[in-house]
Amino acid sequence: MTESKIKDVNAPTPEYTSEWPDNEYTNAIIKPDIGEMDYTLFDDNAGYYSVFLKNVTMEEGKQYIQLLKENGFESTASDSNFVAAGELLRKGKTGLNISVSENVLGIRISLDAEKVR
Repeated sequence: MTESKIKDVNAPTPEYTSEWPDNEYTNAIIKPDIGEMDYTLFDDNAGYYSVFLKNVTMEEGKQYIQLLKENGFESTASDSNFVAAGELLRKGKTGLNISVSENVLGIRISLDAEKVR
């Protein structure tokens, strides 16, 4: 079997949902009032919980990042081009890895900011 055919059984599996999840990870951030819930990923071993929203414009995603900054998150790294933007944010031990492109907003939440990559 070729390496590309081997599936990592420990990889997180998307959980599709239409509701914003209520857990210790999502309670650490401001709930976006944009887009629609699409799916989540949870990896307890890696220490993160990710939320993905659809039907979000790139501008709305950038405004959400700005809202997080206005509420105490500090940027530790960022990059963008004409199709996507990404930002690493930190507030205390909470770390966020935000990615936004036209139609998608991804938020990876870590409650131990040392694990944010």
